[in-house]
Amino acid sequence: MKKREFHPVASIFPLMPEVELQQLAEDIKENGLREPIWILQDGRIIDGRNRYLACEMVGIEPEHRTHNGGGSLVAFVVSLNLKRRHLNAAQKVKAAVAMLPHLEAEAKERQREHGGTAPGKSLTQNIAEVNKGEAREKAAELVGINRQYISDGKKMERENPDVYKRLGVELTVPQAKKEIGKAERAAKKNAAPDNLPDHGDRWQLYTCDILNAPIDDGSLDWIITDPPYAKEHLEVWNKLGLFAATALKPGGSLVAMAPQSYLPEIIKLLSVYTDAWNMKYQWTLAYLTPGGQSAQLWDRKVNTFWKPLLWFTQGDYNGDWMGDVCNSTENDKRYHKWGQSVSGMAAVIDRFTLPGELICDPFCGAGTTGVAAVQMNRLFIGVDVDPDAITTTKERLFQWEKDTITV
Repeated sequence: MKKREFHPVASIFPLMPEVELQQLAEDIKENGLREPIWILQDGRIIDGRNRYLACEMVGIEPEHRTHNGGGSLVAFVVSLNLKRRHLNAAQKVKAAVAMLPHLEAEAKERQREHGGTAPGKSLTQNIAEVNKGEAREKAAELVGINRQYISDGKKMERENPDVYKRLGVELTVPQAKKEIGKAERAAKKNAAPDNLPDHGDRWQLYTCDILNAPIDDGSLDWIITDPPYAKEHLEVWNKLGLFAATALKPGGSLVAMAPQSYLPEIIKLLSVYTDAWNMKYQWTLAYLTPGGQSAQLWDRKVNTFWKPLLWFTQGDYNGDWMGDVCNSTENDKRYHKWGQSVSGMAAVIDRFTLPGELICDPFCGAGTTGVAAVQMNRLFIGVDVDPDAITTTKERLFQWEKDTITV
């Protein structure tokens, strides 16, 4: 049997475990080789490593076919394997991550061949900027997954290799991200000081239910919040409506991100207080999320790229005109699994509020609303029933104060 080398693209898909490879060898010995080995003109194998090794084990010379060299070699190998393999989403992620360097090399070669450059930039600079993004787009297209999953997988491979090894075998991508987030939060908690006070010059934090928070009636300019979205948490919207009706100043506003799955129920719960407490529905704004953050709602068959911002006012609104679209430019789940990005919350705060006004987030989570508020010279009160969430908020706010102190 002729000895052949493997081309690097052949490693995009993993080798079989020893037991499965032995089973394949026995099947080939009994029934013959069903699929040929694909090689390049130089004899290197680009597809069929498992079949080649199985044939080698039983001493059978495999049939081979030669690739003609046209088009993307990576795309060709992927097309062959996706027809034969039943890959779950996590396995597709690992295959996509494995093909990235090969796709980047192909993108680099195409640019060299075409010689195109942007004004004021060298060919090398153009290649460095373009090939990585182009490769991830192509990998996502080839295996049929969201590009964000590939970015998540690449980061996981680099920063959490032990978890990455279990991806596609024991863990789905969301499960792996959850495990990593849990470990990061535990490490952060263990390393954090436990003697920080619950207030700063511009902010105050309370660990309690929102209806037990020591906040004076009619004292808040704004309530800006992102409550839990799951169906079992719908009762918090009733609490939020009562809290807003009593704690807001006349003319103050509640702005809450809401899940579209239960939007009719949520609006109904908040509207309970419209008559007796003078709360008024004002509008629903669109909070646009980054493309890579789009959630797949399997029960509704929807990929969602925006969230409703429900806007209720205590009495009449007397502020300025505003547009009804806010935009988040990044995804940030580092501090909390349901967290928003600081830039996204800053866009909301900038759209509605003025410097010096008092903002409360009664479901403050890891404190992103608070960080954005104090950065923009607003006052902030954060409330949450989870002491760990309050601790994280406290650490982030103190870190911000420390970073902004000038000597």
